[in-house]
Amino acid sequence: MDVVKTGVPNSINEHDEPVFTPLEDGPREKTLGLLDYPAVRRRVADHATFAPARELALRMTPSYRTHDVEELQRETAEGRTLLEIVGELNLHAGADASDAVTRAALEGVLTGLELLEVAASLDVQRRARTSVLRAAQDGGPRRDKTTDRPTGQKIPELAELAEGIPDLEELQRQIRDRIGSRGEVLDDAASTIRSLRSQLRRAYDTVTEALTRIIQSAAGRESLQDQVISVRGDRLVLQVKTEMRNRVPGIVHDGSNTGATLFIEPFTTVDLCNSWRELALEEEREVMRVLRDISTLVGALADDIRRGAELTARLDFVLARARYSMAIRGVPVISRSARRPDQETPVPSDVAVRLLNARHPLLSDGAVPMNVNIGPGWS
Repeated sequence: MDVVKTGVPNSINEHDEPVFTPLEDGPREKTLGLLDYPAVRRRVADHATFAPARELALRMTPSYRTHDVEELQRETAEGRTLLEIVGELNLHAGADASDAVTRAALEGVLTGLELLEVAASLDVQRRARTSVLRAAQDGGPRRDKTTDRPTGQKIPELAELAEGIPDLEELQRQIRDRIGSRGEVLDDAASTIRSLRSQLRRAYDTVTEALTRIIQSAAGRESLQDQVISVRGDRLVLQVKTEMRNRVPGIVHDGSNTGATLFIEPFTTVDLCNSWRELALEEEREVMRVLRDISTLVGALADDIRRGAELTARLDFVLARARYSMAIRGVPVISRSARRPDQETPVPSDVAVRLLNARHPLLSDGAVPMNVNIGPGWS
């Protein structure tokens, strides 16, 4: 299935090609509905693997110029050739990173998970680029059947499309090397982070060991509601029975809904907790600096990322049409100007459109093929 000409042929041009005048919006939409074009469009969209390509398919409209139709069908034919060479090319990217790229371009700081979405999008673009260019090279030149002369690559238009996808492998590497699989900033993302996190763990262990000694003391066993360390407002506290608050002198950070429990930070651990929190804040600043640095890189390359996404979408749109064409055993339309002299069944001059063994694409294999001739000027 390819984009088709829809309209009324009202004249013949110098190439004996019918000139189609597009119908007005109302009749056109009615005609497309009668032809089940929206359903065909959805079928094409279902063969897309890259989300933006699906949107292109769902917005697909017929073309009315012979040149445009021939160009689109050349693309689809190349798409089929590409799939024959590579087998399949899945360009699924997961989450859409376009909003994150836009925010980075506005100097926003992205989270680790958002940066991973950007990296996943770049991976799809790189895969599209390398797969097509490798197939163009491996496919080798083709030869014209009548002259036996080389005509260039088998997929020249798709190769040109792929060459336009920017090579952003360095940005992708920067993200993967500094952001972990869960969106965390890795220890080696900056020279100070590993050391800070080591100090942070030691400071945390020191304060929790001091609190554990209080829990295990005689006063602790008597005055605590639960023998656990809790967190209130980034401070480490103990759950003290309200009537026993004087047995654990400290700062009250919170209380239970029933009023039976107070969350108290003992005075003896305040300085230890301060040291832990200072290190935690310094580590957070370093993490934010790494996220800001990478986000700045994304923002600086935002135009290239968008262009790569657009070209990847166009490429996968072509592949969606090719997959659908293969699924329904579609064949290209041949215009009179493109028909070779040796091809059988010449089209009479009083026929504008000839369909041979045509089948409705939504019908099953049991559909009976039919031949249709449409003359110039027919309504």
